[in-house]
This record gives sequence, structure tokens and C-alpha cells, in this order.
Amino acid sequence: MKTGQKIVLILLVLAAAAAGIYYALTRSPREIILTGIVTTDEVIVSPEIQGRLQRLFVQEGDPVTNGELLALIQPETEQANMAFYTSSEQQSAADLAQAQADLENARLNFERIQGLYSNNVESVQTYDQARTTYESVRARVDSMNQQIQAALAQKEKAAVQLGYTKIFAPIPAAFIVLEKPVAAKSFVPDGVRACRRVRCRLLPQFVERVSGLP
Repeated sequence: MKTGQKIVLILLVLAAAAAGIYYALTRSPREIILTGIVTTDEVIVSPEIQGRLQRLFVQEGDPVTNGELLALIQPETEQANMAFYTSSEQQSAADLAQAQADLENARLNFERIQGLYSNNVESVQTYDQARTTYESVRARVDSMNQQIQAALAQKEKAAVQLGYTKIFAPIPAAFIVLEKPVAAKSFVPDGVRACRRVRCRLLPQFVERVSGLP
């Protein structure tokens, strides 16, 4: 074979290879048909507290997003508890401030009487009275601190209970399924005895998107 013919043959082979590579890179992907079962997720949303339903923000078949408000339980009782324990905390704080001032006065008086008693200037009765007063006021301050801690705990609990009056969707869901019809002003038990629930169901297309399928 002559040299010119060899060169032409090599060029043809290279051109064919380049055409094959170009076709492989630019061709549209073939459609792949897969068979199988796509499962869905379902989350039951129940109220944490019992109460009377004030408003339902979703209807059967509505799509929801994560954190979307689904329903509201009448919050008047929890709001009243929150206000009561907030007021109780404030009153206890005011009483504590007065008790602390009384404690400082009792301490100064006791230290003064103690010095005089050590020098045999004051009687035992006066010394005992000053010491008893000081210890009594100190015990009252300790009791006030405990009352404030209790009021804070109750206020935090009331805040949690108030938050439970709002029922949110825990996941993004394709649609809502109401297990039983729930009307406004109807009584809603807590989660332990719940008979009215909201189901957040995730449709297959949501699962596909989460799984990264086209």
C-alpha cells in the first residue's frame, strides 16, 4: 500500500472515531422504563393538649409545607395561666427585693449587737433577739427565691402549653387527610386520647423528587 493511501485510511479511521465520540456525547438519553412500587410516608398530627378547636386552616386534599399552621385550639385558658404566673413571678420578685433589704438591715443590727454583747454591753436577751431576727429574715429570703423559681417553672410550662394551641405540619406533604371531620368550636382531646387527627400524606412524586429521580 502506498504512503498516500495509508494516510487517507488513517484520516478516515480518525474521522469515524470522532464522529462516534460526538454522537455519544450529544445524543439524547433513552427513556428507561422501570417497574416497582413507590411507597409514601404518612405522619399523624395530634394535639398535645385538649381544648376546643377555634379554627382549622386546611381542608381535605390541601397541600401543606413544613411548619405550616394547620389548626388553632382556643388559647384563652393557656393565656390566662401565662398572665397569672407572669404576675406571680413579678410579685415574688418585688417581695424578694423587700426581703433582701430587710435582711441587710437585720445583718447590720445583729453584727452591731454581737459586738456589744462580746464586750458585755448588751444582754443575752437582746443578742438572742437580734440573732433570731437575722436568721428569720434570711430564711424568708431563701423562701422567696424558691417561690420565684417555682413561678418561673410554672410560667415556662404555661408558655409551652400556650404553644401547643397551635398545630403545625411537621413535614412538607402533598395533601391532608382528615381522619374524622373536625368542625370549628368542637372539642379536641389531647394526643393520648385523640380521635380527631390530621394525617400529612406524602405523595409518590414527592418521594421521587426527594430520591433524586428525574
